[in-house]
Amino acid sequence: MSSAVTAPDIALKSVLVAFDFSQASQKPLHHALAIARHYGAKFYLAHVVSGIGYTIAGQEALNLAAERTQENCSPTAARVARKWGPGGPRP
Repeated sequence: MSSAVTAPDIALKSVLVAFDFSQASQKPLHHALAIARHYGAKFYLAHVVSGIGYTIAGQEALNLAAERTQENCSPTAARVARKWGPGGPRP
């Protein structure tokens, strides 16, 4: 008798990873991208910034912080997309 156990078929449609653009978040990003590629899944990257301090300072401070965050993250997100887009990592 064979007691071989087979893994169930897994089909992932989406992979989501939280990423803060720090050195420590690089490894989870690599793993999430590899998983998404392996399964042909869509890849989503979430970058969350706490706004609690800005909320206390008022709506204008919160709006300004949101604008600055968008300005600062957009070029970095574009670099991540270029480097880790289709075809795998590139220097």
